[in-house]
Amino acid sequence: MSKINTNMAGVTTLYHLRNKEEAMNQALERISSGLRINNAVDDAAGASLVNRMTSQVKGLEAAIRNAADAVSLTQTAEGALDEVSSILHRMRELSVQAANGVYTGQDRQALQNEVGQLQLELARIAENSTFNAVKMLNGDFTNTAFQIGFQPGDSAILSIENVDPTGLGEYLVDTDQLRGSASTFFPAAFPSVASSKASLTSKIVEGEDLTIYGNVGNVTIDINGGSTAKEIAAAITARKGESGVYADAQTRMNVAFSELSAARTDTVSFNLYGKN
Repeated sequence: MSKINTNMAGVTTLYHLRNKEEAMNQALERISSGLRINNAVDDAAGASLVNRMTSQVKGLEAAIRNAADAVSLTQTAEGALDEVSSILHRMRELSVQAANGVYTGQDRQALQNEVGQLQLELARIAENSTFNAVKMLNGDFTNTAFQIGFQPGDSAILSIENVDPTGLGEYLVDTDQLRGSASTFFPAAFPSVASSKASLTSKIVEGEDLTIYGNVGNVTIDINGGSTAKEIAAAITARKGESGVYADAQTRMNVAFSELSAARTDTVSFNLYGKN
């Protein structure tokens, strides 16, 4: 009596039925998913390519979202900067109006009061203009990178300057009367010099006149030869009541060291305006 496990014709038929069933299931899977390759069994090499391309596509989708966020941020910043520009135009208009000789000091003070309110508005815009809690216009938004591609180097850099009144209102006088100073000193380990002091000075070589057209009035300040930046700033600030302009002087120094002896430790100290 024949059994199914010894019936070769039946076993062969069952084998072919299973193959047909697998082929039918694969066809149904492709039809339902719309994909030719659903797993590595369908095409091992093709599956590897699909995985790599899928990774790139996902990265590009994220980059597109990043670019959209960057566009939204710049549009927000542009809107705030438009307001800043309008305020600056108004301040310019008021300053030109105040320069007219028909106005009295009281009239100019009224104009100055409006300028003061505009300055407060500038400060408010600079401090409160944010995107996703990131401040954009207070000077902190510098060298910010936006990843707009799936590769590491696919990025855009954006910096926005400070629009605070203190940042917008700086006035720089550039004159060749200021001479930079340079000095070289040697530590005690140097054989030819036991100690040395460096005195750095930058002063006006010749006298000149500085005319300031302020929002209160115009003043001319005499700058004497030999005056330092600190003395000039003090002279400008002393007449703030006449011009409405004050000045601040800052000292910056770049120091470069060259090692002469690796076996010794040297000490360098600075004395700036009496502070060591």
